[in-house]
Amino acid sequence: MFLKKIFGGVLMAVGGLAAVFFLIANAVTENGNTALYITIIAVGILMFIAGLWIRLRAGKSKKAEKTAAPKKKYKCHGIALHGMPQGECECDVAVTSDSVIFTVHRKDSVLYGEKITSALLKSNSELVGASAGNVIAGAALFGALGAIVASRPKSMTEYIIIINYVSGGESKSIAIAVDKTQKYTAENLVFHINKHMVKGSSHVL
Repeated sequence: MFLKKIFGGVLMAVGGLAAVFFLIANAVTENGNTALYITIIAVGILMFIAGLWIRLRAGKSKKAEKTAAPKKKYKCHGIALHGMPQGECECDVAVTSDSVIFTVHRKDSVLYGEKITSALLKSNSELVGASAGNVIAGAALFGALGAIVASRPKSMTEYIIIINYVSGGESKSIAIAVDKTQKYTAENLVFHINKHMVKGSSHVL
C-alpha cells in the first residue's frame, strides 16, 4: 500500500507539473506547436487523475485491512464436548490478540479475553479419572466432563482444551477435544490465553 501511494503521488506530481508547464508555454509562445502542447497537457492531466485514483484506492485498501477480521494466531480443529449452544459438534477454536473464536458450520462465536478467567489443557485419561469434586480454575467441571470423555472411544488419545469464563455473573466453561497431533498447537493456544487474556496470571492452572 505504501509503494502504491508513493507511485500515485509521483504520477500526480509529474502529470500536474507537465500540464501546468506546457499550458504556460503554450500561452507565452507562438511557435506553432499548439497541438503538441495540448496533447502533452492532456497526457499530464490523465497522469494526474491516474495518480489520484491509485492513492485513493490504496487508502481504501488500508482502511479495509484495519476493519478486516482479526488475525488468528493459533488454531485447532476438534469436537466441542461442553459449553457450546450447538451441543456436541465439530468446532474450530482459535485465538487472536484479545479474543477466542469458536467456528461451527462456518459461523463464528467470539469470546472476549476480558471475560476469560482461565484456560488449561488436560488429556482424556486425566478427565476420565477425575472426581466430581475436582475444581478447575474455580469451576467444578471434571466430573461432568469426565463422564462425557469416558463415553468417547478409549483407543485414542485426546487432549481437552478447557476455557473458563464469566458471563452474566455466572461461571461457565467450554471444552474442545483435539487429537494428539494438535497437542503442541493446543498448548500454545492455552498458554496464549493465560498470558495475554487472563488478568494477573500467566500460568496454566
